[in-house]
Amino acid sequence: LLSILVGIIAYYQSGFWQALLINLATTILAVALALIVVNVYLDMSAKKSAILPLLQLIKPSIQEHHNALLRKGYDRFGKPQFQEMVKRYSDNGGDPLALTPQERDTLYTVIKSDKDHLFQLLDRLEGELKELALILGWTFDPGILKATFSCRYAITKLRLVPFNDSDGSKLKACEHFIDTDLAAFHVFSRLIER
Repeated sequence: LLSILVGIIAYYQSGFWQALLINLATTILAVALALIVVNVYLDMSAKKSAILPLLQLIKPSIQEHHNALLRKGYDRFGKPQFQEMVKRYSDNGGDPLALTPQERDTLYTVIKSDKDHLFQLLDRLEGELKELALILGWTFDPGILKATFSCRYAITKLRLVPFNDSDGSKLKACEHFIDTDLAAFHVFSRLIER
């Protein structure tokens, strides 16, 4: 603002004073821009330094959920088939119909048989994701925030599944369970990149 005012005054001057005021206006503008850049850098630097403790805080919950899914998936399907199932699911835009009916039935049984323990893991994960979103805020990394909200949304949707053994229940349970894992892993990998 000061730079603009000095520039306006310079417009109505001539000779030496005009050149001096124009130089003063550009110097003031350069200092203001430099202060903005330094403040943004320091803000980002401070947030980056908070990432390591934050990552250490949330890492066990994500790993525990992810590893529980992998252990159960590998036990029921075998490692190659389970990895191929998740890849097929992802390649089809998160459509549970990409899984065969037998795969959906088996995954649903895995989820339902250990639902109480899995929901405890999800409660812990969701609590830490809430804290993550509050700490990082909207300005840090929109990709991390998007994955955080996607994961929390999938957890909420999974809790709403009636687990009544209907085809719709099986579809939704498989979809939201895999979505939770993929989004949580995305949060984790984005935090490691920072």
